[in-house]
Amino acid sequence: MENGRKHIMKHQKCLYKQKLLLYLIIQGFALSNIFTAEAQDGKPDEIKFPVLTSEEMLADFDSYIETVVNFSPQTPVRKAVTGIDPIAELKKMRSRISQIESTEEFAMLIQSAITVLQDGHSSLLWPKGYPPDELKELGISNEAIELFPSYYALRKSKQEQKKFNLKLKYIEGEYYSIAPFTHEGNRYEAGWRLTEINGHSAKVFIGDLYPYLTRMRWDYSNKRYYSEQFYKAFNLSPDQVMELKFADENGKVLAGEFKLDEELEYEQVDDEIKKVKKVEYFSNEQILYVRIPKMNLDHVDFYPTQIRSKASGKPLKKVIIDIRDNPGGTDNVWVKVLTAIINRPIDFELLLLANPSQEMKEAFPQDSESWESFHVPFLDNYEYAVFASGDRQIEPSDSSLNFDGKIYLLQNEGIYSSAGAMAAIGMLADNIFTVGQSTGWLLGRGINPIVFELPHSKILYRIEPVIDFQNAESAEDVYHDKVEIPVSLTIEQYLERSYHQGDVFGREFLFDRDPVFIKALKD
Repeated sequence: MENGRKHIMKHQKCLYKQKLLLYLIIQGFALSNIFTAEAQDGKPDEIKFPVLTSEEMLADFDSYIETVVNFSPQTPVRKAVTGIDPIAELKKMRSRISQIESTEEFAMLIQSAITVLQDGHSSLLWPKGYPPDELKELGISNEAIELFPSYYALRKSKQEQKKFNLKLKYIEGEYYSIAPFTHEGNRYEAGWRLTEINGHSAKVFIGDLYPYLTRMRWDYSNKRYYSEQFYKAFNLSPDQVMELKFADENGKVLAGEFKLDEELEYEQVDDEIKKVKKVEYFSNEQILYVRIPKMNLDHVDFYPTQIRSKASGKPLKKVIIDIRDNPGGTDNVWVKVLTAIINRPIDFELLLLANPSQEMKEAFPQDSESWESFHVPFLDNYEYAVFASGDRQIEPSDSSLNFDGKIYLLQNEGIYSSAGAMAAIGMLADNIFTVGQSTGWLLGRGINPIVFELPHSKILYRIEPVIDFQNAESAEDVYHDKVEIPVSLTIEQYLERSYHQGDVFGREFLFDRDPVFIKALKD
């Protein structure tokens, strides 16, 4: 590992500067899904990957395990919450190398290995997010940079062969179809429950797809991983036949055989309304409503300007900020929204922990000189190092409304990235109340992930090196995924919202048919 360590030290000169500009992020960043990035040039059948011996594959896999052990602080937390030990899973996966016959197969094994962590910021890289010039600055070899798009194209092609697109919603431990479709002459309605997959309980079958399925969420109540896109699991082949059984509202079962390379046809649903940004003042109730569909840097001045225009000088009893299904973007947007409203600073403490490994210390030499040990009793006294700590503050702007009342933050399981960071701050602020649903992901603040390359295959991956322990008194607290005022939608309420012909963020729907908004309204 000496070469790998020198490589880390080389590119940390750049990362150390980035670390000084510490910013708020959420684990599970939308762009971390390697299959949503734009396609790159090159097709897998035109690619010549390096030929690897079994010894080289083992060396690469061991190199990966070592970086996880040395750099990822999440593994003991995830083990405590889920009961699954990521390191043990990796060691079991290592034994499969003896049956691998090609570099392509090994690349897919590494895909599963990185998926073991179930962390959006610990992932394989995608070309659009990491251009060649940036990789060179990070000390990545020319060979790895040249192979980078090819490995990505290989992974992408494997997924694109699976055209199956069943639309599901996981509610209270069950999977429901959320859009009607016809298959082989049979009509399957929205709201029907998916009960079985290949003769097994659907929820058990999908839970067992860990670690072959990215972006799985954790169900805290039922203690299992879940995903609404189970068919994208790496271990399911495109030509595989899946027997699915659905039960209608009366319990009547309809079964069918589906192939993962066949696309289901759905009626077109207009999702454009979800992208509309707005600031409204409801005069009768004296409520300011701010809808933020995305933390788009281009809109950073839109919200403060509209907030002043709509509510300045008017009586105000309550502020409701709606970030449901917000995929994130830049923290500047939500910070500017809060500074345009609050009348006093929002104070919060920063506590980021890291593994105290020698490799981590070498990656951040100047910082590590002042690191102190941090023992965690609820993790069997696991020892971390305090990577960064101290008080932080979000101050009101000069043109703030100086609102001194309650601010309600509406969220759901669809928030990512900086939207999740806003929710995390909402949990810490005494005048902000989060309302809605949790994400099932490990959230919190962090820094730029560290980029690594495997020594022989030259596969590129990254690992989030810190974890947010602010206000954590249990392993579940470290997930920073609790909601102060939980509101779960029934399948009927979800379908009503999904198929509403008007504006679900308009006054009529919000006040009369939106359970999350109504909960904030009546609190």
